[in-house]
Amino acid sequence: MIQYPLNLKQIGELQKGSLNLLIEEAGNPSHLARMLGLPVSTVHGWSQRGRISKEGAMLVERCANLSLTAKELRPDL
Repeated sequence: MIQYPLNLKQIGELQKGSLNLLIEEAGNPSHLARMLGLPVSTVHGWSQRGRISKEGAMLVERCANLSLTAKELRPDL
């Protein structure tokens, strides 16, 4: 169970884990990029940083084929 408030390390771990789940759900970074209408380099950048952008999180939430919410991907929203 997650206890709030979260420290920065915990937020980073949550973001990285959620991003990994998202990529897994899409199949791979290329499929995720296609689903969101973004360049593959954008998704690879998220993967390298270990977190999705705020704009990307909002795109994911609007995509009917993906189950994660923006809040799950970016607890800081």
